[in-house]
Amino acid sequence: MPTRRIGFLGFEGIQALDLVGPSDAFTSDALRSPEYTVDGEPPYEVVIVGLRAKRFAAASGLEFRAHYVVPSNVRLDTLIIPGGSGLRKTGLADEAAAWISARAPGIRRIASVCTGIYGLAPTGLLDGRAVTTHWSFAADPATGKLVPGDVVAQAEQVRRNLEAVLAPFSLTLDDALMVRVYLTSFEEDYAAFNAAYAAWFKGPLPSRTCVGCSGLAVGAAVEIDLIVGVPSVREEP
Repeated sequence: MPTRRIGFLGFEGIQALDLVGPSDAFTSDALRSPEYTVDGEPPYEVVIVGLRAKRFAAASGLEFRAHYVVPSNVRLDTLIIPGGSGLRKTGLADEAAAWISARAPGIRRIASVCTGIYGLAPTGLLDGRAVTTHWSFAADPATGKLVPGDVVAQAEQVRRNLEAVLAPFSLTLDDALMVRVYLTSFEEDYAAFNAAYAAWFKGPLPSRTCVGCSGLAVGAAVEIDLIVGVPSVREEP
């Protein structure tokens, strides 16, 4: 099998872990053992394609240097769009989507990591497919801090956070196919949470798991993630 080239789209404000982590997985020393190599060549080659420039910085300040720059036509087997705050800035996601759409017919597989979906969703390549949002806990985006109050108050903040993630893609909680709920005080909080949760949906409730756990990020009482379905054909308003 010839070496497959894995491309990562790089941009200002990228989440460094979303690029470095998968990149290391594709270039692991374990893949250089004879059982994976062909004539001594590793199975994967990793390259970075800069969206606007060869040099860009992650949100953490870590600097990267791309191998290629858009509108490069470098041949790729796989394209991965990392997440990061940069893709949520005006214009950047549209630029990414335009290039991805142009290159998609010649790429075997395309994936995104976390909020990299902001660059991938506008292409239409997700239509008719199931996608997973990143998890959301009860932090107020305006302050970055956990909202005060009981499990219902926190659950309502989680709902608002999830709706904000879905809204740019013209999706709502009613598009959810599967919901996962984590409660730190299951016996005490389940009934109150469940009553509030039932009012979030206009149609039938999606499939759900709800489990108790010993602790959540920043001391939250509830955390939720979900999988949504993107209709292949949208009805005109």
